[in-house]
Parts: sequence; structure tokens; C-alpha cells
Amino acid sequence: MTTPRSPIAATVLHRSDNRREGEGSSRKLDDTSFESEDQGAKAQKMEIEQPPWKVLLAKMEELAEGQRATNEKLDVWTEKVANLEEKVAEGAEERANLLEIVNELRLENATLRGNFENLRADLDRQTDNDLREHLIFYGVPGSEKTWEESAKRLAKWLFQNVGVRTENQYDDAIWRCHRGPGKPGERGPLPMFVKMNYRYVDFIKGKMKFGAIGGVTIREQYSTNTQARVNEALAFRKDWKSRHVGSKAYIKFPATVKVCEANSTGYKVEKIF
Repeated sequence: MTTPRSPIAATVLHRSDNRREGEGSSRKLDDTSFESEDQGAKAQKMEIEQPPWKVLLAKMEELAEGQRATNEKLDVWTEKVANLEEKVAEGAEERANLLEIVNELRLENATLRGNFENLRADLDRQTDNDLREHLIFYGVPGSEKTWEESAKRLAKWLFQNVGVRTENQYDDAIWRCHRGPGKPGERGPLPMFVKMNYRYVDFIKGKMKFGAIGGVTIREQYSTNTQARVNEALAFRKDWKSRHVGSKAYIKFPATVKVCEANSTGYKVEKIF
């Protein structure tokens, strides 16, 4: 049987129940708030997927930035190429000017060379003409000390071996005559260097053009260039005579080899140097 509660006890019990209900309500609300906070925290950690158009826009901006950087580099290199082309153009113009100068110098050089060759040829001709009055005699006996004694000795030898002219005529035709130095190691009379009337020189050369007379040979004097040609002609004549036994050959002024073969009666030009 239920014991009836007193009013005071009922009141206390009611308050106690209300407290319990209140605590229960409070706990339930707290639990709800905790769950809400946990869900909020979890929501913040989730990655939000970007829309495709935003991704494409970002890519486009990235490409645009790269293009701007490339354009800047391209502008720099374009300027460098333009400067280089300008320098190349300047260089080409300068090269053209230099080529023109070089061509002018070449033409001038060719002209000067031609003038020089002409002058040298004129000088050689003049020297050769002057030296046509000179002869060198090798093997004339004697050892004279003065020009006068040498001239007398040569005039006597010419009269005795070449003839046609008198000893006095040869002596008068000799303008200068002296003994010169001989070749090292050679024995015998020293060579005689002679300047005389050119008509006598031509006459003596004609008489002695085929070789020695009385053991004496002669040699003409020339300019340096003509002497080089004469040396070639002398070597050619020596070789030709060794291959044509019984034939004759001589050198006509200044360096023309004329030959007469054994079975021939006349001379012909074999080679000109």
C-alpha cells in the first residue's frame, strides 16, 4: 500500500525530479553541440573539388604567363638579331669598299709591274749595248802590270792569231785593257778585260765564235738578266753539240743559238733564250 507523501516531501521530490530532468536536458543539448562541432571540424578538413572551368582558367593563366616570358625573351633576341644584321650590313659595305680598293691596288700594281718590266728591259738593252764594246780574253800569255803593257800584249796577240788588221790598228782600237782576277785554284795567265771599238769586237767575235784560237777563248759581257739567258744558251749549245758530232753551233747576240748540222751548208736558229 502506498504511503501518502507529505506536501513538503512532494515538493522536494518534485524539485529533485525537475533537476534530474534539467540535467538530462542539459546533457542532451551538450551532446548535440559536440556532435555539431565534430561535424563542422570534419567539414573543414574535406577538400572541395574545383569546377572544371576554374581548373582550365588556371591552366590558361599559367600558359599566358609563360607566353609573356617567352615574348620578352623573343623581343630581346629580336633586338640582338637586328643589331647583328645591321653590323653585318655595315661589314658587307665595308668589305665591298675594301674589295674595290684591293682591285684598284691590283690594277695599279699590274701597271707599275708593267712599267718596271719595261724599264728593266730598257736598262738591260742599254747595258748590253754598252757592254758590247767589252770582251774577256782567257789564256793570253803574259803577266803585265799596267794597262798600257796589257794593251800592247793583246794587240800583238790579235795580230798574230786573228790577223787581217795590223798590230797598230788593234792597239789603236783598244781603249782599255787590264788583267783581272782569276778563278781560285786555276793556273795560267790571268784573264784580260778589254774595252775596244765595237767594230773590232764584232770582227773578233766572228773569228772566234766557234771556239778557241791558239788556246785563247773569249766571253762577252752582258747585263745580269741577259747573262742568265746567255748561260742557258751556252748550256744548250754544249748539250746540242754533244748530240750532233761534226756539227757547228754558236750564240748570236744576245742569246740565240744558231746551228749548222754536218750535212748542211747554212745556219738556222735552233733556240732563242
